[in-house]
Amino acid sequence: RDAFIESIKQRIRERISDIKPEPIIEGRVKSIYSIYKKVYVKNKRFDEIYDIYAVRVIVQSVIECYNVLGIIHDMFRPIPYRFKDYIATPKPNRYQSLHTTVIGREGIPFEVQIRTVEMHNTAQYGVAAHW
Repeated sequence: RDAFIESIKQRIRERISDIKPEPIIEGRVKSIYSIYKKVYVKNKRFDEIYDIYAVRVIVQSVIECYNVLGIIHDMFRPIPYRFKDYIATPKPNRYQSLHTTVIGREGIPFEVQIRTVEMHNTAQYGVAAHW
């Protein structure tokens, strides 16, 4: 499971290597408990859970966010209706990020979040983190 995330991170890193300073690329695999909650609490079918795997790309500017989104959609097939632009339309708690769900070469869907350092700090430590 971790090997899949690491390979995705490496492929993205290679494609965006011209962005300076170098973007931060994080990845995670959803815990079994989180999957359980989505299935049994939110009544989702397992095949409706698209964020078992997730990657986050953190860049310096809003323009870079949208540039990286274009690169991601060029690299991987986007799933229709699975894109959210919380930069143009922030959540009420000021959360901002681009979210897209794509399918990798392996046929496995994964979520990608793209945000600036400032947006990341707000999401992790600011108003959005305590909402």
